[in-house]
Amino acid sequence: MSSHFNLLRPAAAGVLPVSPSRRRFVTGCAAAGALAGLNLWPSLATAASPPAGRNVLSGSTFDLDIGATPVNITGKDSIATAVNGMVPAPLLRWREGSTVTMRVTNRLPVTTSI
Repeated sequence: MSSHFNLLRPAAAGVLPVSPSRRRFVTGCAAAGALAGLNLWPSLATAASPPAGRNVLSGSTFDLDIGATPVNITGKDSIATAVNGMVPAPLLRWREGSTVTMRVTNRLPVTTSI
C-alpha cells in the first residue's frame, strides 16, 4: 500500500492517525482551489444586476454633474462628492466598442476627475 494513502501507522500501544504532511496539505488546498475555479454552476456566472434603487444611466451621451451634497451615513452629518446628486454615483452602461460622449460639469471648488 502506498504511504500517500496510509492514514494509519502502527505504534507501540496500538494504531494512531497520522497527521498529513505539508506537501499533502498544500496539494489538497491546490486541488480544492482548482475545483472552486471550475464553472460548476454556470447560472451563478451571469452578470450581476445593480442593487435595487441604484440609478443606472445607459446610452451614448451622459451628462454628469459633480458637486458636494450633504449625507448622513453613520448618524453624523457630512459632505460627500456626488455625481448627479447621488452617492454612490450612477452606474453608466454602454455597449463595448461604441463611442460615448460624457459632458461633465465640475461644481466643486477644486479640480477633480471621475
